[in-house]
Amino acid sequence: MYCERCGAPLDDGVNFCPNCGAPSGDGPGANPYAVVPHNKDVGSDYLVLNILATIFCCRIFGIIGIVCAILSRGASRRGDWADAASKAETARLMFWIAFGTGLVMNIAYFGFALFVGAGEAGYY
Repeated sequence: MYCERCGAPLDDGVNFCPNCGAPSGDGPGANPYAVVPHNKDVGSDYLVLNILATIFCCRIFGIIGIVCAILSRGASRRGDWADAASKAETARLMFWIAFGTGLVMNIAYFGFALFVGAGEAGYY
């Protein structure tokens, strides 16, 4: 168990935190949703990159990446590091798929525009 105020580890049955003196909340009315402090770094969850990919590249893969990044943050807050890392890896993969798809589509679009534009140049 951890102190809700300072995050120090607490022994079972302790009523007050030895570090900051805050009540431990071990009795009735204890906060079951207290955030467990951690020092484990899961790495980036790629949320910002997936938002940018959704705006500028490919919407469907970007949205899937955003959902995976949000799920990764939730798993990290719960302390489920394996699930958080798995979701972050899926979010990273979705970003690169969205980026690659958007890049290919833009190259195809501009290539087609140049091809059609060059073919119609003689009609003016």
